[in-house]
Amino acid sequence: MRRQDSSAPRFSKSLFSHAIIFMHDTNANVLFRRVITSNDTSETRIGTTGLFIMADARFDLFQNMTPVDDTPTPSSNLACPGYRTVLRFFSRKLMDMQWFLGYRFGEAENGQYDLRTFKYLKPTADRQWADPFPVRVDGKFHVFLEEYFYHNSKGVISVISQNDDGGWSKPKCILETDYHLSYPFMFEWDDSLFMIPETSSNRTVELYRCVSFPYEWKFEKYIMKDVSAVDATILEKDNLLWMFLNTVDGGTSLNNKLSIFYTDDLFGEWKPHKQNPVKVDIRSTRPAGKIIQWNNDIYRPGQDCSARYGYGITFNKMVKLSVDEYLEEKVARILPTWMPNICGVHTVNFCDGLTVVDVLRRNPKINKFF
Repeated sequence: MRRQDSSAPRFSKSLFSHAIIFMHDTNANVLFRRVITSNDTSETRIGTTGLFIMADARFDLFQNMTPVDDTPTPSSNLACPGYRTVLRFFSRKLMDMQWFLGYRFGEAENGQYDLRTFKYLKPTADRQWADPFPVRVDGKFHVFLEEYFYHNSKGVISVISQNDDGGWSKPKCILETDYHLSYPFMFEWDDSLFMIPETSSNRTVELYRCVSFPYEWKFEKYIMKDVSAVDATILEKDNLLWMFLNTVDGGTSLNNKLSIFYTDDLFGEWKPHKQNPVKVDIRSTRPAGKIIQWNNDIYRPGQDCSARYGYGITFNKMVKLSVDEYLEEKVARILPTWMPNICGVHTVNFCDGLTVVDVLRRNPKINKFF
């Protein structure tokens, strides 16, 4: 692959070489999450951190585990639209909805943990926090996120940084445009750190380079123009860059058609996959975080939007990936059932023992009067 010269600071490969694998212990009925933290993929160090979700089954804290149904579900096969419209109406009248962040550091105690052990970062009532992407530089964690403001219905990209006492700084805006920004996907290429934020309201896919970490970013180029596409997610494999994103044509949903584009040069031409859209399934296609690689297997988190936008996360194992073919299968799922009043989780990411998710919570408006 031809590389580009860059004067941007060098980032350790270890920042972006983390992975997760799901293993089911049939004796203990426990799933172990193994995370790679290594500079050299030929000599990986694997740490076991414990109960997270169930491989080849749906994990529900309050119900029995059941097999994952891998039958694709186009959006047109969902429940009656009129029924959903009524539910949305009463939900908006009676509830406030707000996205916030959950996180957890380190190894699990006694070899297991669940999502109820996460700590939470909640924004003030005038905004939402979603789409968290963590990185670690010089031993310090930073989480890039969408910060959405109600007053102008627009998101910006902000960052929170870990304090010396283990807490988190207030968000600082690092990228703002005239249009909505979200999903700050980051990746390393040619010893530089890049970001592709979601810019579908501008009908573009845009590339930014980090000039001074973590606050200064420079626009580099339009990867695509005049497109309706969301949540671009990059995978480097077989000397190619693969970009996964959801696309829309006509009046269809942005949540159910997965497309792939590929190139051998980040600044060159991106070619569409021959099978685009490579998958149509509202339960698993829209990207939900960084793609995970471990032991020659690749797992792609995808949103489950079957009940609502951002309802849950499905982990898809890639079976085939080439310029001619693409095939993946569902292997696990995270559903919003571990806390009262939550109704969504649509991003999960990992970095050096830090796990971050975003969570949508219903807050009854009646509480305001008591």
